[in-house]
Amino acid sequence: MHEFAHEVSRQAQSKRDFKAPSSKLRLQYIERESDHGNSPDGFLMKFALGIDSKGTFLVRKLVHQQVAERTKISWPYYEKMMGEDSSLLPMNVNYWFDSQDEVRLVRTLDGQARAYLGDKYRPLDNFDLFKAVSPVLMGSQAKGMRIESIQITETRFYIKAFCGLTGLSKEVTPGDVIQAGVAITNSEVGFAQIAVEPAVFRVRCLNGLIVPDVGLKRRHVGRGSGDMDGAEEYFSDATRRADDEAFWRKVVDVVRGSFEEARFNKIVEKMKAAADNRIPSGGASLQEVKEVVQNMYSLTDTEGEMILQNLINGGDLSQYGLSNAITAAAASPNVNYERATELERFGGQVIELSQKDWKEMVSA
Repeated sequence: MHEFAHEVSRQAQSKRDFKAPSSKLRLQYIERESDHGNSPDGFLMKFALGIDSKGTFLVRKLVHQQVAERTKISWPYYEKMMGEDSSLLPMNVNYWFDSQDEVRLVRTLDGQARAYLGDKYRPLDNFDLFKAVSPVLMGSQAKGMRIESIQITETRFYIKAFCGLTGLSKEVTPGDVIQAGVAITNSEVGFAQIAVEPAVFRVRCLNGLIVPDVGLKRRHVGRGSGDMDGAEEYFSDATRRADDEAFWRKVVDVVRGSFEEARFNKIVEKMKAAADNRIPSGGASLQEVKEVVQNMYSLTDTEGEMILQNLINGGDLSQYGLSNAITAAAASPNVNYERATELERFGGQVIELSQKDWKEMVSA
C-alpha cells in the first residue's frame, strides 16, 4: 500500500498539463530507433508531439487513438500510416490540427503525452482523490476497514475497500455472509467520470459486487479557455481549487455513507429477495439464461461459458445465484482488472432486475 501511495504521489509530481490551439501542436516522427520509448502498455512510441515552445513528448497509443477520433481519421488507416509511412501520418494529422484549430488539453506524464482532451476537460486527479479518501479507508478513521484492491491502469484508477467481519456484515442465506464496502473509480485521461459506489464482499467465495446505486458521480467538465494564441501550462486557479476542496469533502461524505447500516440493510434485503427468485424447472434452460445474460451485457463467449459453469457448480439456481456466477467470473485469473470491475457491476445489475424482467429472462 505504501508503494502505491508513493506511485500516486510520484505521478502527481511528474505530470504536466498544457492547453494550446491544435495549430500549435505538431506530430513528428522520431528518427533514431534508440530514441523510441515504450508506453506502460508496451506500445513502442515512434512519434512525438511538439507543444509550441513548451516541449516535445513521446506519444502513447491512447493519445494516437484520441487524435484519430478527433481528426476523424479511421483507426485502421491511422495504424497503417503509423506502421508503414513515417512521413504520411504527421502530414495527415498536422493538416487536421491546422484545419480544426481548436483549443485542446494535452496531459503528459514522465515526458510522454498520455491524453488528448477537450478544452473543457476538468482535471480531478488520482492524487487528490487518494488524499481525500485514505483517512477514511486506511487511517485512524478506518475502524477495521480492509483495502481489498487498489489499481492504476493505463486509463483508470480504482480503490475497492470493505469492512471486516467485526464491521458491517450480514447473512443473505444461512452461512452466506456479505460485508459492506465501496468501489471508487477515476480516470485522468477521459475514460471515466469519478464514481463512488456502494459494494459488497461475499466472504464464502471472496467475490466483490458493485451495487448500481447513485452514490456519487461527477464528469470531468469545467470552463473552457476561449481563444488562445499559444500554448500555456495548465494550473488550477483559486476558484477551481476552492471548488475542488468542496467536492473532495463531498466524496468523503459519500464514502462514509457507503458504510451506513440503513443503506447496507436495503442491499441485503434486495439480495435476500433475489435468492427467493428461482429459475423454474419448467422455464428456460440454463443455456438459454446464459445466452440472454451474454447478450444483455455484451459478454464474450468465454465469459458466458464461465458464468454458465459457475452457475451449475454453485448449485444456486436463483437470481442471487446468477449474480454470484457473474462475480465469480470476475475473479477468474484470466480476466483483467478493468473487465473484472465491469463484471462486478453486471452482477449488481442482475440483483436489481425487476420481477418482470427476471421472469422474462427465465421464462420458457
